Amino acid sequence: MELIISLLVTLVAFLIALTNPNIAGEKERKKVRALALLIGSLAAIISIYQTISKFLVIMPAGKVGVVEILGNVSESTLTPGLHLVNPLAKVIKFSTRLKDLKETVTATSKEGLNFQIDVRL
Repeated sequence: MELIISLLVTLVAFLIALTNPNIAGEKERKKVRALALLIGSLAAIISIYQTISKFLVIMPAGKVGVVEILGNVSESTLTPGLHLVNPLAKVIKFSTRLKDLKETVTATSKEGLNFQIDVRL
């Protein structure tokens, strides 16, 4: 949605800058044109950035990605690094790092004695 808005702002700003608005005075006309060119240039840069960010996905170390397009999940995974993907695709990231799970359980034996068991996965 942001891409469409920035493209529309770019188009409107450049149209204002390139057409000759009926503004009284040459000084005001130059100010409006300069401002419209500035806004149009910034919106164009934002549009280009958003377009590139839709095609590129960076997978950080310790994660893998799965590409989902319209509910269909691809069989291959995205390894850490830079990848080109379909702009309509959604990339779901999963952690591959090991997690240290520690659990302490207090139990009672048959004889009624209490003891603790430490379990680590």
